Amino acid sequence: MSGRTKSELGVGFFNAITEKTYATIEDTVTTDTRRVLVESLSNYNIFVLDQQFNGNSSISVINTNVTREGSFRDANTSAFVFDMGDKGNRFRPSGCATMSNISTEDGSTSGFLSELDIYRTKGKFRYRIGHDLANKTLVINDL
Repeated sequence: MSGRTKSELGVGFFNAITEKTYATIEDTVTTDTRRVLVESLSNYNIFVLDQQFNGNSSISVINTNVTREGSFRDANTSAFVFDMGDKGNRFRPSGCATMSNISTEDGSTSGFLSELDIYRTKGKFRYRIGHDLANKTLVINDL
């Protein structure tokens, strides 16, 4: 479900539940087969709030998570994102801060990413000055 209010607030929500998934593995030498659980019952969620303003700017909060039954890993990622433009749309500062958290039977691991950019989008010379930083434990690929 998604939509935008009269005050330019965008709201989005997604939820999906998947069944257990099994694979049949065959030993090519003995021809023995076995059934292996490769994905447990899982619940996937995405939630977004996006406020637009001044006709060319926005601030957003995003959260994604997956919760799995049993001894599979769970994941949660949250981000704050902004993109702004001046009235003439000559300069555009933008950036984000993202946090991830992975939970397994062995414990949990958190990660972080930050980005900050300033663009010159009009004029004879156009450029981008930016900063990107992520630690090695950031994981945003579960959803």
